Amino acid sequence: MKRFAITLLPFAAGLLLAAGVFELLLRQLLWTTGGPGQASTLVRRLDEGSGVSHRDARGIRVAPPAPGPPILAIGDSFTEASQVNDDEVFTARLQSILGVRVLNTGVAARSPADYIVLAPKLKRELQPAWTIIQFNDSDLTDDGFVSSKAHFEERNGKLVAVAAPEAHVGRVSRLLGQLRAHSALINYGIARLELFHAGSHMPPLFRGGVVEKLTNPLATPRDNYPVETELAMLSAAYDGRVTFLFLPPFREEQNAVEQRVLAYCAAEHLSCVDFRTTFDDFRRRGRSPYGFTNSWFGRGHLNAEGHRAVAELLARELRTRLRTP
Repeated sequence: MKRFAITLLPFAAGLLLAAGVFELLLRQLLWTTGGPGQASTLVRRLDEGSGVSHRDARGIRVAPPAPGPPILAIGDSFTEASQVNDDEVFTARLQSILGVRVLNTGVAARSPADYIVLAPKLKRELQPAWTIIQFNDSDLTDDGFVSSKAHFEERNGKLVAVAAPEAHVGRVSRLLGQLRAHSALINYGIARLELFHAGSHMPPLFRGGVVEKLTNPLATPRDNYPVETELAMLSAAYDGRVTFLFLPPFREEQNAVEQRVLAYCAAEHLSCVDFRTTFDDFRRRGRSPYGFTNSWFGRGHLNAEGHRAVAELLARELRTRLRTP
C-alpha cells in the first residue's frame, strides 16, 4: 500500500500543478469577481469578443462622471455587452457624445417583463430623466413568456408582468456556487458541461425539408403575441419618457414583429430607433455590426463598430427628445 501511494504521488503532484497553472491562466482570460452588492470585474478573452468590463456595487457599468440627471439604459446581454471594453459599449459612447451620464444596467437573459417589474426600484434609486429600452423580436414573443424567469401572463383578460419565481437552491448547488465564485477553473468547467448538456438536446444538424425557426421550448405557445400591449406597458412603466432601441438580426429580412413595433411607435408618436437603418452602410463597406474575430461574422452580439453605430443613432434621436446641444 505504501509503495502504491509513493507511485501515485508524482501523478497527484502533477495534477495539482496542472490545475494551478490552468487556474492562473483562466483568471487572466475569463474571470468574474465580486458578488451581489459588490463591485465586479469581468474579463472576457475567450468565447465571443475579448472585453474587460467593470461594474459598481449597484450593478451599473463603470463610466466617467457626467453632469445632470442621468439617462438609464436597460436591456439584456446586448446592453450588458461583456464582449467589449467599458469605453466601447454604446452607453459609454453615447455619454461621450451627449455629455450626460448614461447608466448601463443591462443584464444577460432579462426580458421586457423584467424591465416592468424593476421599474419602481430603478426610478426610485436612479431617478433617470429618460430611459432607453433595448430589445429584439424574440424578447417580445417567445422569450417574454418563459415562466422560469420574469415573464408576461394573461390574467382575467389583462396582460401582466410577473416577477421571476423564487429560486430554491439546494446544498449541492450552493456549494457549487461557492466553488465557482472562488475558482476560475471550476467555474469554466461547469459552464462547459452546461453547454455540452444544452447541445445534446438540440435537434439534428442535418435533416431534409425546410428548417423552421425554432422557438423557446420553455415559453407558453401562442398564435399571436401582444406586441403592442407589451410596448404600451413598457412606456407607461417609465412614465412615457422612453426610447425603444430595436436590434434586428443583420442577416435576416424585416419580420412581422419588427413591422408591428415600428407601426406602433409611429401611431403613438413614441421614440423608437431601429438599428436596421445602418445595415446598408455596413454592407457597402463589407462590415458587420455583429460578430468578432473569434466568432461568426454577422451573428452574435454587437462588436465595437456596432456599438458606435448604435450610440450615434441614439444621440440623434435623444438630441431632439431632450433638447441637448
